[in-house]
Amino acid sequence: MYMIFLLPLLLFLSGLIDGYLFPYILNRFKQRAESSLAGRLYAADVLGSCLGSYLFSAIILPIWGIKISIFFIGLVGLVMLVGELMRR
Repeated sequence: MYMIFLLPLLLFLSGLIDGYLFPYILNRFKQRAESSLAGRLYAADVLGSCLGSYLFSAIILPIWGIKISIFFIGLVGLVMLVGELMRR
């Protein structure tokens, strides 16, 4: 029964972390490079989203199931956020 509340919370937190990382990384690179880098970073972000959604739906979800898959994706986002914040 707790999954009814936990799943939306995990999805929200994952989106929040990912939504924070892209503008943060973009601003870090924009300060020291040309403006075309922003377009390349956005293209890499979109390509990564496409590949990530394919890997999640076709490989990770069938193998691990919903609970472990969502936990894994959230953990990856959290590790990326902590790693980026520690590099400051």
